[in-house]
Amino acid sequence: MSSSLERNSEARSRKLSKKAAIVGIDLSIKRASSICLYSWGAKRIIITKAYSEDEIASSALSVATKGSILVVMDSPLSEERKKRYRDLDRLASMLGCRLLPISMHPMAFLAERGMRISKFIKEALPDATIVETHPSCAAKVLGFKGTYEMVKALLGIDARGDDADAVACCLAGIFLLMGLGIEISSEDNKDIFILPTRLGPNDRERLFYRF
Repeated sequence: MSSSLERNSEARSRKLSKKAAIVGIDLSIKRASSICLYSWGAKRIIITKAYSEDEIASSALSVATKGSILVVMDSPLSEERKKRYRDLDRLASMLGCRLLPISMHPMAFLAERGMRISKFIKEALPDATIVETHPSCAAKVLGFKGTYEMVKALLGIDARGDDADAVACCLAGIFLLMGLGIEISSEDNKDIFILPTRLGPNDRERLFYRF
């Protein structure tokens, strides 16, 4: 499977309502997964946790706005068997993201879990958009040392560990809808990896307007 690098996220943004609900998921294998829920109407975020795959999917669907939802997950959402890295991973490395090889057993298991959750969401809401990101890489792209610093600086929220990563995933989605994101997509456009690209003074004001 070949992939392409799209430096302008306007095409993706046009397919999603600017008032779409956004969900950031820091997916875990054994411990509870952290989930960040953002609803345009409420203009606030909620951080929650869930263990089972159906609970994670249900949490994501709970904030869907008129059928419009963007789910941003810190997990591979596809596999390429007999390959150490997916083509998507190789392109992500061009943006400075060091992703673990899909051939590692824990990553393969994580990918399988992510794909099942995506299937649950898509079955309930076929128009849902589900993408991948790497929260630590997203933070570094914006000039922060990590997701804790990013979330604290941008939102004033004292979230740590998995919770900070989930919020960072959510922020990556918000940046995408603001036209401040970059996306990598597979040739069939089924696998998508996103990152924020910049944060200028005016962009910061636009971000705060959402909360």
